[in-house]
Amino acid sequence: MDGDVPHKKDRSVLWLTTGIVLIVFVNCLFLLLASSSAKAVRLLEEQVTQLEEEARIVRASEQLYQDYQDEVRIVSDVFPTEATIPQFIQSLEGLIRPYSESYAVRFNSLTPLTEQERLFLLLTVTVHTDLTRLIGLLEELETLPYMTHITSMNVKTPDGFSGISEVSITLKVYVQNPFTPS
Repeated sequence: MDGDVPHKKDRSVLWLTTGIVLIVFVNCLFLLLASSSAKAVRLLEEQVTQLEEEARIVRASEQLYQDYQDEVRIVSDVFPTEATIPQFIQSLEGLIRPYSESYAVRFNSLTPLTEQERLFLLLTVTVHTDLTRLIGLLEELETLPYMTHITSMNVKTPDGFSGISEVSITLKVYVQNPFTPS
């Protein structure tokens, strides 16, 4: 029986050691899980912060759009679309008519050409007019509500500068990119 007591003590120590090892193992496992959870929480917090920043940017963009919507429309209107080219021609003809005996408007290309990523149509306006009305016409061309650029002007004066001349004005009308009906 005396031999049983140390054996019981060994068994108790073994159970106690096993219990301590098990508690240490569970604590290590808990620490690993807590560390992983903390990393996941930090990642989620970063994503929430990023989403809040993106939402703020979207709200600011919407506000900018609202603030500048009229200005964007005004700027867009100076670049005709395929659908608004007839309005451009009507404006141009209405501007030319008082300054010439007769006139012709001819598109040099029906599809837009490209210049530094900007699209334009090239056209030639031929008018029969005198020098005084030509100067008035050129001043009026500057007031067109469209983005245009005179590239050349050729004047034929069979009667001298005091008579009626044939004036060919080549100009670019810049169009929207893409040039499609709107």
